[in-house]
Amino acid sequence: MTLYYIITLSLVGIMIGILLWRDRMWKKELITVSVEYEQWIKAADNLRSQLGQKTEELLSANTALKASIHELQERTDFLDTLYKMFWHDLKKPMGGIMLRLAQLQGMSTELLVQGQIGEVRSDMESLVDFNRNIGDLLQVYNRKAWTQEAFSLCECLHEAHSFHSASLTHYKIDVTVSCEEGLRLVGYPSFVQAIFRNLLSNAWKTIVSRMDNSFGEFSQGRIEVRAGLESEEWVRVEVTDNGEGIPPDVQATLFQSAALIGETNLGSRLITRFVQLHGGSIEIVDTAEDQGSHIRLRLPLHPPTNHSN
Repeated sequence: MTLYYIITLSLVGIMIGILLWRDRMWKKELITVSVEYEQWIKAADNLRSQLGQKTEELLSANTALKASIHELQERTDFLDTLYKMFWHDLKKPMGGIMLRLAQLQGMSTELLVQGQIGEVRSDMESLVDFNRNIGDLLQVYNRKAWTQEAFSLCECLHEAHSFHSASLTHYKIDVTVSCEEGLRLVGYPSFVQAIFRNLLSNAWKTIVSRMDNSFGEFSQGRIEVRAGLESEEWVRVEVTDNGEGIPPDVQATLFQSAALIGETNLGSRLITRFVQLHGGSIEIVDTAEDQGSHIRLRLPLHPPTNHSN
């Protein structure tokens, strides 16, 4: 019996020792977990503090950005108003000058004088086009113009034709505009009208240049514009003329860059920029010296929503 009690007490002591050892281990683990938990809490507090600071910085930056955008829009509105005043006051006297130059050119019997007056008139017309292109350029930086809307492609074509009607009539250039009825796009109508206005400008100027260089042998200029659906998603516009054609050195760079500063004229660069904004394409299909040019423009019915000015 004595041995039994001794063994029993020994086992109880061992069990108590194990329990005490486990208790100490649990306490150590609990202390370790508590320390780690406190570290996590501190790290979370630090992250929360940093997040709060970053949020305040972002809110401050957003406020500054909105203020900058508002200021830029105010400056753009001012420039746009200034341009409209300038265009309104300049259009009438410049039109009068061109009319008088045309009258003088018709009255003169000397070919040399006619040629010189014609060159002056051509320079004045280029100045009018440049002035109009400045207005189009301002639209690139005007947020109000960057609102997509449904519009009639045919109306844009006819408005562009109307813009050049005086010059086309004076030089007796026959213009045919064929547009599929009810053709409507979603996009930026002011930009599309600028594309057509500059395409027509380039076309009739090459015709006049051929007239001046032909010494009377060529006198009947023709421009044909055809617009219609190419597919369910695309519109195709073909512009052909019988002018002097596009020189090979110009073909290499024409419609290749949308940069607003470059080797080609501002009107051609605006065409490229506006075509790209609509997700479209433009190419020279055919051109030859004194045989005219054929330009093809493709525009999607719905342009991409992601763009950059």
